[in-house]
Amino acid sequence: MGKLLLLFKMLSISLVLLLSGCAKEPDENGRFPIWIVPGVYAGHWKIYDNTKRHPITKRFGGTKAPPTIEKVFLRPGMYSLRLGDAEGEDFGFFVDGRGNVESGRAGTAKGFGSSLIFLTTYMNVERKGFTGVWRITKTSGDRRILDSNLVGVIKNIDYNFAIAHTGLFRFHVDGHGFVSTKQASSAEGGVNKLTLKTATIGVKPANLKETWVIWGMGGPPGRVGEYHFDLVCGLNYRLAQDDGTGNYAGFELDENCVPTPETIVLRTKGKTLKFDLNRLGI
Repeated sequence: MGKLLLLFKMLSISLVLLLSGCAKEPDENGRFPIWIVPGVYAGHWKIYDNTKRHPITKRFGGTKAPPTIEKVFLRPGMYSLRLGDAEGEDFGFFVDGRGNVESGRAGTAKGFGSSLIFLTTYMNVERKGFTGVWRITKTSGDRRILDSNLVGVIKNIDYNFAIAHTGLFRFHVDGHGFVSTKQASSAEGGVNKLTLKTATIGVKPANLKETWVIWGMGGPPGRVGEYHFDLVCGLNYRLAQDDGTGNYAGFELDENCVPTPETIVLRTKGKTLKFDLNRLGI
């Protein structure tokens, strides 16, 4: 079934490229049909004119949405395509008077006839025991424990690996699919892969009957007693009592995966809670 879907996708792309190379006529509003070919990238994108005030058209992707070829209608001129949302990155492209597309960033996308083709590759995230909620910015959506570690990315773009509500680090995917990280304490790169650096951290409350959570770590609504987590090193985290107040105390793992501070005092609803943190292994 997977091979048939891949074959169908390849045939669809071939048909689009064939049509995009044919003679084109503008519609009654002077707009040409332009095909956006995202490759394996399934994230958000928006197209702006040169004012960048409001998107002309947009595509909302996500972890469950497969990449799809989109047809948009644009007049001749300069445009900006933004990847992602608030943390998005722009690159320009040009539509000429015959409806042909020229990319402003050759290593990220290329123009072919009336198509703008993203240059993409797959990247595998090796989590090394980390089971929290995570996302790659610009690719859209959270990846939870049971979701695939395989992410479609666009080449020659910077990304952030982010844990829900807490820490993040930056990495880059080059034109050959090689991943390089900006924060060696948290991960190391490689060819089409990003390997997280994790450590097992023990959390022990002074009162073993209290319920508590580390934000973004999933699992049951509240932990009771002592618990161990595999956390990504070099990032910040938040520990809270599971009482609905939203009160939390922060801690971080340094470059050696040692928690700082090693003792957390959390004050909530008139109570003072104490937690001891320690690194159990790497």
